[in-house]
Amino acid sequence: MKNFGMFVLAFGLVSGSAMASGFRCEGEGYNVKMYNLTSGATRKPAVLVLSHEDASPKTLLTAKGSEIRKHNRVTSVQYVTDGVAMDLDSVILQISFKEGKEVIAEGDVINGQLILVGEDKSREVVRLSCERYLKN
Repeated sequence: MKNFGMFVLAFGLVSGSAMASGFRCEGEGYNVKMYNLTSGATRKPAVLVLSHEDASPKTLLTAKGSEIRKHNRVTSVQYVTDGVAMDLDSVILQISFKEGKEVIAEGDVINGQLILVGEDKSREVVRLSCERYLKN
């Protein structure tokens, strides 16, 4: 509920014409929520929340705005943030979706990956199932 409050706050700071989009992903006990602010054809990362069902507290990482770097790849979009809160070098959410080329309706489910990069550059890759989120 606390994370939802941060999400609402992030959108409250934006003009009334902005919309939201993003993904809600899960796999291997992990849950990742990635929300964008949408204005016209532009999607700007707003909030990324990573949690795990076995963790205490369940929320492992929350990144906002400029803490999230977005990279459009040939067949995917990546959201990258520092993983300091988890003693990691970085946390990457990779969605199999070509932004600007593909249209995914609300509720559609696509593949994703959570990539946890250690300080020693080791990688743990978690397969995710990601549901598209759209809000007017």
